[in-house]
Amino acid sequence: MSDDQLLREHQQIWKGFVRFITISTGLVVITLALMALFLL
Repeated sequence: MSDDQLLREHQQIWKGFVRFITISTGLVVITLALMALFLL
């Protein structure tokens, strides 16, 4: 495997990780907002 292939693979993994964290954070924020609306 060449360095270019390793770099591309690493970048794809990183982009997927960042997307997962972004979506997860958004879901947590939405969950907390709904809890604040219905439980308080």
